[in-house]
Amino acid sequence: YPGGDDFGVAVHNGIIDLVQEEWSPQWRDGGVIAWWLGETNPRNNAKMPMALPEVGFHDNPEDAKYILDPRFRDLASRGTYHGMVEYYTNHVDGFTNTTLLPAPPQNFRIQAGNGEVVLSWDEPRSEEGARRFGDPATGYRVYRSVNGHGFDNGFAWDGTSITLPAPPAGTPGYYRITATNEGGESFPTETLVVHHDHSDNDQRVLIVNG
Repeated sequence: YPGGDDFGVAVHNGIIDLVQEEWSPQWRDGGVIAWWLGETNPRNNAKMPMALPEVGFHDNPEDAKYILDPRFRDLASRGTYHGMVEYYTNHVDGFTNTTLLPAPPQNFRIQAGNGEVVLSWDEPRSEEGARRFGDPATGYRVYRSVNGHGFDNGFAWDGTSITLPAPPAGTPGYYRITATNEGGESFPTETLVVHHDHSDNDQRVLIVNG
C-alpha cells in the first residue's frame, strides 16, 4: 500500500538506532525488504501502510536469549514506537503532536513511619537532542492498590516525592508511578508495597531491592 515503504524504513531505523546504541553495536541490521507477505499484502488490506518488523528468530539460540530478555523487548518496542511517530510526523497531514512519551521514572523508593509513607523517585532517563528514551517528563501519576493487581485511576503530581497517609494497620498498600508529558504516559515503575503496623516499635528496617 502507498506509504508502506516509508513506514517500514521509519520503524526499521527506530529499532536499529535504539538497539545498537543501548544493547549491542554488533546487533545485525537485516535491512528492509519489500515482500507481499500475508500480513502486508495490499490485496488483504488496501487501507493503510504496514510493516512487519523482525527482531529475532526463535530457532537461533542467541536471538532467543534476546527475545526472552525484557530489556531487549523494551528497546525493540520503544524503537518501533519512535519509528511510528517519525512516520506520522513526516507523512500524515494534521499530525502535530511530535512529543515522545517519557521513559518510566527511575529509582522508585518508599519510606514508611509515623503513620505516613513517603514515595520518592527520580526523573525518567532522557537525553536532550537524542530522544532515545523519549522526551522529558512534565508530570507524574501516582497509583495505589490494596492487592497489587487492580490499581486505582491514579492522580496527577508535579514533584518527585509525595507524602501520603499510611494504609490501615495490618493492611498492605501497593504503589507505582508513571511519567507523563504531551506525548502520553510512560510504563509504570515496579510496584512497591508497604505493610504498616502503626505500633510504637522504634526499630527501623532498610530493604534494598536489587
